[in-house]
Amino acid sequence: MISNTLFLLLEKLTKQELQHLADYLQSPYFNKEEEVYRLYAFLHEKIEKYKETAQIFFDKKIIAKGLFPQLESKKSIRKTATLLKKLEQLTLSFIIQQKREENKAEEANLLLEGLNDRHINEVWLKVWKNTAAEKNMTLGNIDAFRQHYLRSQNWHEFAILDHKLKTDTKLENIIGDFETYFVVQMLEYACAALNKQQKTGERQDIAMLSAVLQHIEKANLGEKYPLIAAYKNFVLLFQTQSVAYFEDLWQVLRENISHFQKSELNALYITAINFAIIQYLKGNTPFNDYILNLYEQMLNNNILVTNHYLSHQHFKNILTIALHLDKIAWVKQFVEKYGEQLPPEIRDDMTLFSKASIAFYEKKYEEAQHLVWKVNEFNFTYHLNKELLLLKTFYLCRNVYLESKLESFRSYLRTNKQLSTNVKQEYENFYKTLKKLLQLREKYFFLKNDSNKLAKLKPQVEKLLNRLENQEKIADKKWLCEQTELLLKEF
Repeated sequence: MISNTLFLLLEKLTKQELQHLADYLQSPYFNKEEEVYRLYAFLHEKIEKYKETAQIFFDKKIIAKGLFPQLESKKSIRKTATLLKKLEQLTLSFIIQQKREENKAEEANLLLEGLNDRHINEVWLKVWKNTAAEKNMTLGNIDAFRQHYLRSQNWHEFAILDHKLKTDTKLENIIGDFETYFVVQMLEYACAALNKQQKTGERQDIAMLSAVLQHIEKANLGEKYPLIAAYKNFVLLFQTQSVAYFEDLWQVLRENISHFQKSELNALYITAINFAIIQYLKGNTPFNDYILNLYEQMLNNNILVTNHYLSHQHFKNILTIALHLDKIAWVKQFVEKYGEQLPPEIRDDMTLFSKASIAFYEKKYEEAQHLVWKVNEFNFTYHLNKELLLLKTFYLCRNVYLESKLESFRSYLRTNKQLSTNVKQEYENFYKTLKKLLQLREKYFFLKNDSNKLAKLKPQVEKLLNRLENQEKIADKKWLCEQTELLLKEF
């Protein structure tokens, strides 16, 4: 039996984190069993060597044979099962420890709380003064507001217990900081709810939102805290769809980019980009120019870079959007400049796929076909992207092997177990529509000189277009509609 949870945990840790986990497991304070570390070393070696296929080595029988060859089979498997459970728990504890160490403000508050519990007042005051920088930190993410409030709470609780010093409890501070934390947290959840409403059409009733917005204006919280200003503009943007609020939001992001933490910046920018894309798809053209401008800001400030690399998902999203906006020159420069920032193991394939996509949009279909054939897809998503591009080039070049290629694609969809039901349905509908369109086009060319028969064929093409326009779950719907409309114009 394979330990899926442990594999998922170790697979997602970076090389540096895996090394830190090794140090963590070798510390007698955290782990007192040497065999747990031996188990980790065995699994770490497999992950380093076999990457995502290393999961097969997380089987109890394989591990037992590798670690305890001298023991009887059942006994070694039982022992391995126990060690796997312990390693899983220690890995989870390590992740908690990592998060705690990343957040200095939280560490300081936990220390103050622990000292207060033990009534070590002199040390408490020393730590309070030494961590004063945490109080004046830039409130660059929502958790910073929470830590700011907890620091006020720590002072309040210390002052209540400190009968000797008779310090001021500063009740007004804790109320004010809690109020500000509540406001920013409320705004974040309101944005999430309104974003959902925009995507699904389901009305989201958000109690107290209007009161919160009024309080922000009355207390000038937007001027004091850039993060509150950003979220306030998001709420107003979702409510009104006004480009004026988008401009205000963009200004807040540009002027305060150094004040926000990277994770918060990423969330803010991606939400803004997604909103602009939805408006673009609705035909709301004033939002078009913002999309690439926002991405450029993210790229220039390394917001999209994780562990020194630009993820292929972000790279592909930017590529696709820029091509849809017909920014060919811009996207060529983007691929040239940022292709080098992709992870080394996928860099060449992602660059080839990008160049194939650009060639397709430039209507250099044979060149696109030649380039995409060279791509070694590194996951099933890119296999679908590659196959879709090939099918489209085959259709446009009138490749005689298109029908065979369609059947091969259909077989892949039916046998692939990794595809979700929705994704499978979208691509199966693409297959069915393209196959029907191909049949109608072949009939058109066969009957081209027979006006009577062509007159009977035209309603079939119109029926296909009408059905396609009303279909929801289908991949590359826009392209299929365009090709169907082009065929109609031939009549």
